[in-house]
Amino acid sequence: MRIVVNSVLMGNQIIGALTSYKEDNVNYEFISKNGMKIEFEVTEMEKAAAVDLTKKIIRSQDFGSALYFQVTV
Repeated sequence: MRIVVNSVLMGNQIIGALTSYKEDNVNYEFISKNGMKIEFEVTEMEKAAAVDLTKKIIRSQDFGSALYFQVTV
């Protein structure tokens, strides 16, 4: 399933945080970055769970609590 993270700032840090996540048999593969749209392929998960996990991972980073971003499927 494809996940899209929309964020104007910290794109490279978001890519690094998600692609380095290796828990619960979940794998994020970076697909592309076009402006503020960053696409990832995520291992099979329910849509709502994938969005929630993505937000949790980003917010757990040093920059995540102050960052404005949106996650969609």
